[in-house]
Amino acid sequence: MLFRYYFFKENTREYRQLDLIKFFTSNPYFTKNSTSYYSFVYYNVDLDFTAKFHLAPKAMLKSSEKLNPKYLDTNVYVEFDNLTPSYNVSLILDICEEICRDFNFKIYNEFLKDVIPFKKNVLLNAFNISKAVYKDKYPEHIAEYYKCDSKLLDRVYDYLSQKTLLLDLLGINGIEVPNIKYYCVVGKRKVYTSIDVNLSEPFVLPAFIDMIRIVDDKYRTFISLDEFLDKARKYFHPIESNVANLYYVTQKDMKKIIKIISKTHFSPLILELKEVEFKKVLDI
Repeated sequence: MLFRYYFFKENTREYRQLDLIKFFTSNPYFTKNSTSYYSFVYYNVDLDFTAKFHLAPKAMLKSSEKLNPKYLDTNVYVEFDNLTPSYNVSLILDICEEICRDFNFKIYNEFLKDVIPFKKNVLLNAFNISKAVYKDKYPEHIAEYYKCDSKLLDRVYDYLSQKTLLLDLLGINGIEVPNIKYYCVVGKRKVYTSIDVNLSEPFVLPAFIDMIRIVDDKYRTFISLDEFLDKARKYFHPIESNVANLYYVTQKDMKKIIKIISKTHFSPLILELKEVEFKKVLDI
């Protein structure tokens, strides 16, 4: 199911179409879709999600009689999956805000009472209401996905969005910036967050995850983050970043980390975990 925001103008349907097309074609995150009309696909490579912006030949909004008649549908709209994490929708709305500002558009969705000037919090709330309605209406579909706490998911996405910058900052010193992975207990929707740690390399530690997974020739095990930091916290250095609770360990201190892991009897993991695909994790 797709969710849409529609772009309106006040007292006219005219807008600077060529300039709007240029807006999309000049942005490296957009590619032209192969349709008979102008359609552009936004792809976020860091978070692996898409949204489609359409300049359609006819209106897609089925009924607009209830709306203030001074607002006219321009047939421009953006659509994306109704189960998209709210963090990603916030990024889509940042693009919408720029378009509304540059082209004097107003915006609408069926979960709003009327067309409104761009208000990010109101538009994001409309999406969240839509997603909650979908969850209640189609629980069997939601059951096919896994759930991560929305605040934790936001932090994961913050980290992934900053990963390239962290690589530029720390990669020159051979410090690994690992991906965050999701794991679940078979039959349960809740996911747990982890990173893979190779003991031959210093690494960045996002200290909001649940555990670390040692992936090494000698060790291959999960360790609770709280237990690990209880022993090793003093060897990690904070990273000044937009992402809170990021730390790194140096090559020199990796020797101490290895010693801690080899000498400490961490609590054994009593549940069998399986890895979950990134795209199968929701915030509802």
